[in-house]
Amino acid sequence: MPVALVTGALGFIGRSLVPALGAAGWDLVTVDRRAPADRGGARWVVADLEREPVRERADVVVHLACPTRERMAGDPQAPVALAAMDAGVLEAARNARLTILAGSASIYGDGLAAGVRADELADVKPAGPYGRAKLEQEGRWRAALPPERLLVVRLFNLTGPGEPPALVSRAIAERLRAAPPGSAVPVKRSASVRDFLDIRDAVEALAGLARSTTPGTVNVCSGAGVTIASVADTLLRVSRRPVAIAPDGQGGESRSVGDPTLLRSLLDRRPRYTLEDSLRTVWAETAAGN
Repeated sequence: MPVALVTGALGFIGRSLVPALGAAGWDLVTVDRRAPADRGGARWVVADLEREPVRERADVVVHLACPTRERMAGDPQAPVALAAMDAGVLEAARNARLTILAGSASIYGDGLAAGVRADELADVKPAGPYGRAKLEQEGRWRAALPPERLLVVRLFNLTGPGEPPALVSRAIAERLRAAPPGSAVPVKRSASVRDFLDIRDAVEALAGLARSTTPGTVNVCSGAGVTIASVADTLLRVSRRPVAIAPDGQGGESRSVGDPTLLRSLLDRRPRYTLEDSLRTVWAETAAGN
C-alpha cells in the first residue's frame, strides 16, 4: 500500500484531505502539533515542524503546514516560521517520489482585469505578506527538489465544511448569526471578485494528483469569479435570517480568478459542489455553533 505523509493534518485542508486519502487506499502518516482523540486509522506523528524535523518515509508528501494568513500579516517572524516548517519536512520530502506543496493563488495578486483568469504561466504579483511568503516558499522548494519530484498546487478560495471563522464565507455567516433582527450587516469590499471552490472538491483534486504523481504547477480552483456581495446574498437567503445585507460597493478593482484548464485535463473531472452547496454547509455549521 502506498504511503502518504500529510503535514498540517488538523488544519482546514488537512481535516478533509486525510480521510479522502484514506478512502483512496493510502496508508497515512499524519503530522501536526497534537493528535486527535480519533486517529482514524492513520499513524499520527506529533511534532512542531518549526522546531523538530520529521524523518518518516513516504511515497508522497503533502505539505500543508503553514502559519495562518492572519499571522503572516501581523507577525514579521511568520515567514521565518514558514521556512522552519519547510526545513522540518525536507528530509522526508527528499526520500519521497513526489512532494505536493500547498501553494496559494495569492502569489498572482488580486489585480486581474475583468474576465481574465490566471493560468499557471501568469505573472506573479503578490500583493501582501502572505502572498510574498508563499512565493518565497515555492522558490525554496524548487531549489531543494528536482522538478520531476515537486508539484505545487496553487489553491484559490476554499470554502465549505470546517471553514474557519477567519475565512470570508464563515466570517460573513458569523456576522449574520450575531446580527439583531431588523439590522443591516455590513459587507466590506463587497465588489471584490474571488474564485471559490468547495473544500471537498479541492481534496478530491489533491488525492487525484497524489495518485497521478504528476509534477509541475497546477491551479486548484473553480474558474468562476464571484463577488463577495453575492456570497453574502446567498448566505442571507439560505440562513433566512431577518436582517439585511449592506454592501459597501468597494473593491471592484480587486479580482482573483483561476484557470482550471490544466487541472481538468489532468483529472478529467469537474467540481461536484456548487457555491450554494458550500454556503449551505457553512451556514449549517455556523448556526449550530460548530
